Parts: sequence; structure tokens; C-alpha cells
Amino acid sequence: MANPTWRAIVKLATVLGTTPRLRLVPDRNAVAATAEFLSELKPVERLREQPVNLVGALSWLTQYGVPFVVIGAVGGLLQGFPTPATDLSILVEDTDEALLALQEVLLAQQLLFEELEPSELRPIVARSWPLNECEVHVRLVAQLPAAVTVELVSELAVRVLPPQALLEDEEVASMLGVVQMRSSEP
Repeated sequence: MANPTWRAIVKLATVLGTTPRLRLVPDRNAVAATAEFLSELKPVERLREQPVNLVGALSWLTQYGVPFVVIGAVGGLLQGFPTPATDLSILVEDTDEALLALQEVLLAQQLLFEELEPSELRPIVARSWPLNECEVHVRLVAQLPAAVTVELVSELAVRVLPPQALLEDEEVASMLGVVQMRSSEP
């Protein structure tokens, strides 16, 4: 089956007891062009080129003093990697103060409708939230990892995993793996 239909792929996956996933992989020239384009942009401009309002979501989190570190594709993008971003993944420190700051953001965005105690917040905040037209994935961690600060605009700077740590991030590594795999092809 040289060019199977999606229906054939689903049937084969069902027989094998798996679920098929569709992943569009850009070609080497598209990745190279994207990397070159991004290298000429400031970090905030890279974010504004994405299909979601990443700057708005980051602004809300920063404005309310939520202690967080950006990970995933947005972290890669801020560090200059050619990673497309359709959502925002962050690590938030698992402290009462951080949870209450995050709660203020969620209340202001009308995603929560009443104030809760940190013990009540803890089990519900570690999920995805539609923040300012951007899906934000929150993961609570005991301690925030080492990070570098990236200034987006005056009075808006965010902490991001350093480049080496981002290379170990599954989302970034998969994109860069595609880039490396494609660049090694004849």
C-alpha cells in the first residue's frame, strides 16, 4: 500500500490496537525559510507571527505576578528555534502565593467564578485554560527550573527554559528532530 487512504490507515491501526495520528511535517526548505525569517525578528515579533495571541496571554500572567516558566514550542520560538506555536505551555510554582496569583488571572478572565482556597485550586488549575484567545497549559511544579529572561517589550519580560533544556523538551525536540532528519536526507 504505497499511498493508503486515511480510512485504510484507521483500519490498520484498529487491527493493531493503536490510534492513528496525523502529523504534518514541513519539508527542509520550508523549515530553513522559517528559521531564516524568525532569526530576523525580535522575540515579541516571533510571537505575533503565530496564529494565537501569545503576547496577550503572557501579559496577563506577568501582570498578575504569576511565577512561571515558558516551556514547549513557545519557549523554543522565544529562543529562536523554528517551532510553530498554537498554544502556550507553562510551569507554575506550586505555592499558595502562585496559585492565588493564577486565580486572579482566571477570575479576571471569567474562567473562575469564585475565589477558592489554594487547597481547592491545586487540583483544578493544572490543566488547559483559554486565556486571552490562547490555550494555556498549566503544569504545577514544586520548584521552577533554571530559566533565562527574554524581554518582549518594555515592562514585559518572561522566563523561558534555556536553549539546552528546550532541546530536551518533547515538543521542541520533535520539531528539531524533523529538521535534523530532513537535513540529513540526500
